Amino acid sequence: MEVVRKDYLPHVTEEKQHNHQIKRPKKQKKNKFRLLKVATACSISCLLMLGLVVVVGYASTTELKHEILSLNKQLEEVEANRDKLKVELEKLSKSRWIEAEAEGRLGMVYPLPENTYYFSVNSTKVSLLTNELNNNMNDKESTGPDKDGFLSRTISKFVALLNI
Repeated sequence: MEVVRKDYLPHVTEEKQHNHQIKRPKKQKKNKFRLLKVATACSISCLLMLGLVVVVGYASTTELKHEILSLNKQLEEVEANRDKLKVELEKLSKSRWIEAEAEGRLGMVYPLPENTYYFSVNSTKVSLLTNELNNNMNDKESTGPDKDGFLSRTISKFVALLNI
């Protein structure tokens, strides 16, 4: 039995050695597959991240486009309002419209010839009175505070104008 065993044992050891030699390349292949799987997973995740960045970029671009469109719409509304105000300003600045409003809303009419009074004014007398008024005003300003008051000054100016 020993002989058989001896024969059997070397045969078993050869098979084991042969099996060990076969298993080692299989482990390397598994490592290669693992590396391939990791590389594939990394590339897929990179592609997903790149796709996510592109989608976020498009979303922000679309949001900015909507904001630009709303601002353009507001600009058009402001320009239309400005044009309306320009038209209204032109309308208000025309003298015919002013006359029509004065006659219609305020009831104003042009004076009739019988209601018109003309005064002849002597220009020398007017200049003398103007100088006298200016001198009186300068004297009052130089003397200090007003003693007469607003009412007396107004009455004196009115009397001076009637003396013309």
